[in-house]
Amino acid sequence: MHTLNAANRFSCITKLASGLFVCWMAVVPSTLAAEAADLLSEQQWQQVDKSVERGLAWLATQQQRDGSFPTLPHGQPGVTSLCVMAFLSHGHLPGEGPYGEQVQKAVDFVISCQKRSGILAFTAPNGLELSRNVGQNVGSSSAYNHAISALVLSETYGIQSDANANKIRPVVRKALDVTLEMQKWAINSAPSNLGQERNP
Repeated sequence: MHTLNAANRFSCITKLASGLFVCWMAVVPSTLAAEAADLLSEQQWQQVDKSVERGLAWLATQQQRDGSFPTLPHGQPGVTSLCVMAFLSHGHLPGEGPYGEQVQKAVDFVISCQKRSGILAFTAPNGLELSRNVGQNVGSSSAYNHAISALVLSETYGIQSDANANKIRPVVRKALDVTLEMQKWAINSAPSNLGQERNP
């Protein structure tokens, strides 16, 4: 058994979560489910499922007490959101089944990272209004974290019971509002530090 240092563990978790999600979603999109069934034999599908389940089992052991998955602070909550998507894409829902508690804790962590402006980022400033005047590290990572986390919360909102959906709804609304605000920012001659901006 190999022992991983923090940097290698971070890299493994990020790659595993991203890979599981992308692999599963690339192979079985809902609109192509019938065609996808013909791509692999039943035995091959069982091997894929077993591999994904082993990956998810390992990923679940890496979760921190606060619900996050290990990464650098600038990688949160994006990395945790990718881990949630890996579980969701294999049918594991918050509060249900073998990984329900882990998925719910991770979703709660993602929600806890939302700033007063609505942006979903662990290291972003916590002002009422979003500012473009932030350092490159914070700006780039905030845009990434916000996009991935807003996606996972929107997906989770759509599959939750009314009680859980009511908890997620205002977070998704604020995230959408700040996304629409950022899309209205005009491009100027000065380089921007908060993600990819464009004129409306």
